[in-house]
Amino acid sequence: MITNQKHSDLTYLINASDNNAGFIKQMIDIFLKQTPEFLQELRTYHDNQDWENFRKVMHKMKPTIKMMGINELNKNIEFIETSVKQQQNLSEVTAHLTTIDTVCKASFKELQQELEKLP
Repeated sequence: MITNQKHSDLTYLINASDNNAGFIKQMIDIFLKQTPEFLQELRTYHDNQDWENFRKVMHKMKPTIKMMGINELNKNIEFIETSVKQQQNLSEVTAHLTTIDTVCKASFKELQQELEKLP
């Protein structure tokens, strides 16, 4: 269930970039453009049980999720990566993927608003 809680926290990105507004905008923009595509790819690879490509896409998504401070997904990502690598608990991956999808989509609106505030 998605509440009104904030999902993203740009503290890491602000600190890593020394509060460089141009860089912050660029990183948010990349996240907003790439993540919907990554989520669609994950869903397709999941449905086809193509775990190797699924793992590769998840690995590509991980740094931008971290940069956007969407820390609530760390356990979901870790569970998925471990499960896919070990080919265990694959039936539970669906629920974790749904959480990642839901939280990322909720964070899009927040990050779009942050983007609009930046100079």
